Amino acid sequence: MTAISRRLRNFALVSLAGATTLVVLLAIYFHWLSVRELERLGVDQHKVLARTLSGTLDHHVSPLLRAVAGLTRDELRRSSEVLHLRHHLAESLKEMRVVRIKIYNPDGLTVFSTDPSQIGEKHGHNPGFVAAMGGSTAGKLIYRDTFNSTDGVIENRNLLETYISMPTLDNGAPKGVFELYSDVTPLLHQIDRTRNHVVIGAIAISLTVFSVLFFIYKKTDAALEREQAESMHYLGEIERAREMLEERVEERTQRLAESEQRFRDVIDSVIDALIVSDANGKIEMLNPAAETLFGYAAHELHGKSINVLMPEIYRSEHDDHVARYVKTGHAQIIGQVGREVEGMRKDGTVFPLELSVGELRHGEERKFVGVMRDLSVRKDTERELEATRQQSFHSEKMAAVGQLAAGIIHEVGNPVAAISGAIDSIRRQQASSPGATAAVTDADAESVDIIASQINRLADLTREISEFAAPPTPERRLLDLNQLVRSGVNLLRFDPRWRDIMVQLSLDHNIPAIHGSADQLTQVLFNLLMNAADACENLPDRKPSIDVSTFPENGQVCMTVADNGCGMDDDVEAHAFDPFFSTKAPGKGIGLGLGLCRNLIEEHGGNCDIETRAGAGTTIQVCLPVDGGAEESVS
Repeated sequence: MTAISRRLRNFALVSLAGATTLVVLLAIYFHWLSVRELERLGVDQHKVLARTLSGTLDHHVSPLLRAVAGLTRDELRRSSEVLHLRHHLAESLKEMRVVRIKIYNPDGLTVFSTDPSQIGEKHGHNPGFVAAMGGSTAGKLIYRDTFNSTDGVIENRNLLETYISMPTLDNGAPKGVFELYSDVTPLLHQIDRTRNHVVIGAIAISLTVFSVLFFIYKKTDAALEREQAESMHYLGEIERAREMLEERVEERTQRLAESEQRFRDVIDSVIDALIVSDANGKIEMLNPAAETLFGYAAHELHGKSINVLMPEIYRSEHDDHVARYVKTGHAQIIGQVGREVEGMRKDGTVFPLELSVGELRHGEERKFVGVMRDLSVRKDTERELEATRQQSFHSEKMAAVGQLAAGIIHEVGNPVAAISGAIDSIRRQQASSPGATAAVTDADAESVDIIASQINRLADLTREISEFAAPPTPERRLLDLNQLVRSGVNLLRFDPRWRDIMVQLSLDHNIPAIHGSADQLTQVLFNLLMNAADACENLPDRKPSIDVSTFPENGQVCMTVADNGCGMDDDVEAHAFDPFFSTKAPGKGIGLGLGLCRNLIEEHGGNCDIETRAGAGTTIQVCLPVDGGAEESVS
């Protein structure tokens, strides 16, 4: 069976089913409409009959309604009023389809019925009676297998039942209710015959229309068959063209995928970080080097603003640059190569980087490509080189100062020796010439003692400066840390800045000797003492003091330098050992002191720690290992 015959069959079945359904629905609607009209006309006829009966038989009905009071059911049935009313109704209802009449008083009591057995029954709650007493007319079609009519018992009849109120009393309430029954069976049979005629006519019309439509559809179907054959031919050609096109598209897609993969491999292999963003600064692509540099996974940055990779102070500035460039074309960053900026990693770390930004245009679409290189290692190397250069310069400067100090000490030493010799000669003359002693007053002898004391002090100072300025000896040897501390503190006492500082020494005489470089450890001590003195300047509420102590701890010899100066906050403490970090005023330090101290201590195998609090002073502890061959204590 071809597709065309299937269409014809489906058309025929659907058309017949539709026509049948339409005829059935039409018959149902016609019957329903006819019955409703019959019911309406019957109710209207009953209303007319009720008004007629109320007018012509009122002189029989009203006495009956008044006489019911006090009568039993049997008395009511045999009353003259009921008999007279039945007689007159029998005359009035001749040649009419009314098969029963009942009359109710306002209490729902049946005071009259063409069926005497129903007289005296109470139907006060009957819905039809209640509606009629309310002023409405209630009517409906009912079916009875058997029914007691005025002419006897009738069977299998369709009846119209209607409740109609009688004229009202003086108080406005109905004085009773008529219940009328009419036999409408012949009318319904007539309606059924008319409906059958309508159905037959509708079927004939439907068959005629179906035949015409079937003929037209058959012709159309043949034309469709020819067009379908042509369409199948064209579809075959289109399918072959589609297959060829799909092959070409697949081939080009594969080449594009390979090209994209090669491009991606190249981007991924670039050691510098590469980020592509749109004109609004939203990140669209980044390579693994960028993920490593900033600490983000690629999916965490896709669609995010590139601002998240910048410190807060640069974010609004970057947005302004991009907006200005898109609006005016004036570039400040875009197109520049090797610009040094700062980036921010996922953990909030800010680091230096080298940035080059280029622009990529594709039609109206605009993108920006940023290439970034981490400068942290380079900057650290530069700082280390600068620190080494400064340290070398400092060493050379100290060597020059040492040579100058040695020359000055040499020149000062000769007058000191001469004055000391003169004092000794005066004392010898006093001792060898007792007679002349009387000529020398006590004041003169005291002056000679003062001169001798100051000359000895000057000699001690020149000796200590000479020892400090002596060329450094890089070799390490056993050292007495207590003696090294005493010498350093004594030398600094001649500095005017130390006159207002109270220095206390707490040296443990039982610490063992250490193995190290005296010059390097002296430099550590001087740096720590000078930093402590600077921290104690201009204290408003307390006298500045510095405590230096030594003690053994966990197999090491430790030295602490504690001041009661300004202390450090958390940020300063975190950078205290960084090269070139200084909180001193310009010209008072370059920021190499603590970093150099830690380097020298670590070269000796020790460690250097800070304990500080802002406004409460700073304690720096240096711990050095004990030489394994030195068992004796030093004092």
